[in-house]
Amino acid sequence: MKGKFLAVLIGIIGVFACVTSVHALENDSTLRTEYLDKVYAYHYKQGELRSYGKLPYRYQNGLLAYCIEPNRVINNNTYSSTTDWSITGYDENIKKQMELIAYYGYQYPGHNTDRYYMATQELIWLYSDDLVKWMDEYSTDASKGNQINVDYEKNEILNLVNRHNLLPSFDGQCFNKYFGESFTLNDINGVLKDYDVSSDLSFTKNDNSLNVIINKFGTHEITFTKKFLNDKKTTIYYVVGDSQMMASFSLNDEKNAKATIIIDKAKIRINKRDSGNKNLIGQAGVKFRINAKNNSLIEPIYVETDENGYAYLELPIGNYEITEIQAPVGYVRNKNKITFSINENITLNDLYYDIDVYNDIVKGQIDIVKEGEEGEALDGVEFGLYDSNHNFIKKLSTSNSTISFTDLPLGKYYVKELKTKEGYILDNSEHEFNLNYINDNLKEFTFIPDENGKLVEVEKGSKDISSIEEKIIRMYARGISN
Repeated sequence: MKGKFLAVLIGIIGVFACVTSVHALENDSTLRTEYLDKVYAYHYKQGELRSYGKLPYRYQNGLLAYCIEPNRVINNNTYSSTTDWSITGYDENIKKQMELIAYYGYQYPGHNTDRYYMATQELIWLYSDDLVKWMDEYSTDASKGNQINVDYEKNEILNLVNRHNLLPSFDGQCFNKYFGESFTLNDINGVLKDYDVSSDLSFTKNDNSLNVIINKFGTHEITFTKKFLNDKKTTIYYVVGDSQMMASFSLNDEKNAKATIIIDKAKIRINKRDSGNKNLIGQAGVKFRINAKNNSLIEPIYVETDENGYAYLELPIGNYEITEIQAPVGYVRNKNKITFSINENITLNDLYYDIDVYNDIVKGQIDIVKEGEEGEALDGVEFGLYDSNHNFIKKLSTSNSTISFTDLPLGKYYVKELKTKEGYILDNSEHEFNLNYINDNLKEFTFIPDENGKLVEVEKGSKDISSIEEKIIRMYARGISN
């Protein structure tokens, strides 16, 4: 470096005249120097001040070159270059340490400041047993101005150097995840920021964390490759004779890591819904059977809803069908087989592939058969239907002896004869009955008059007709006596 030298070092390191490296090029490098204002370096060896001067940035052919012989003068701007490290007199271990210091020093992201440059150069100088004192003013004995302390920067660089061989903490790990799931890999070693990431999965990287979006089935690798590494070699710049030796450092040791992600299933959510209002039917215990149409499942899967009306399962890629085997209470069982496919084109909601299964609410029906005493058909007999509070609902007249009040919600009803056929006695009785849900079965009843003319309910039979209970009232009319 430029400045006043108080002593000349004895014993030139290396024999420059004997350089025979095949990587050597003679007089191929041009030195350019940019001095840093108000920063002065005072070099001490064995406690004795040996040299001092303004701190320079030095470039060889445009590449930043660090001084590795601080107590030699510069007497030439034209240098030869070589990749033969042996001419420096330092062993390979020191070379690796200098390469790491340069890698994590001034040119490392976030370290591009004068203080980090000073710290980098100082750490490299230490290998020549040269201690440096930084000052912000120039004097012949470092007695003026303020000392510039770069211990923080040196410690930061050395901390990174000591952690260089650390790989991301999840190196070699395997993760089983669901299709569509997002998860974050947090590197507790704190080195992920120094790695490039590649994968066929989608991901975003933020410093030392990696958020991965699982958008494909199968087994996938995420590869981590150390940044800033290159295929170049550290180059030494020298002049045969007594002139300062410099080096541009490269780091090309391969550092790779990987993690494996296995995605073999998707989360499925069956939603039990009312076909009328489309709302969830919040009943637990509604049962479904799931069969794989491509026979990837040996046995069917059985699931049932929770109290919110959801049923959950996990399935691999394939084609499937759902069969409802037990309906919600108060609803007609859905007898349709619902087919669906699990593949990479499915759309997820809160990480679930949603399948809606609808049910019609159970409605009852009241059939009234009005016949004469001899079994003759009576047409035109008018009946009124009332709700449980005796509020009028509607009226109908018999045709072929029959009327049917249909599409009735379950509950209590009343039926009353409002108008009869000429020649017959009007029945003023109010007949009460209930439409009840009975385990997916329809029970048919016949109402016949007892000896007092009161209708008595008699069970006729039962059959499965999708959870609708039906009431049949058979009413007999008495003719008017002559």
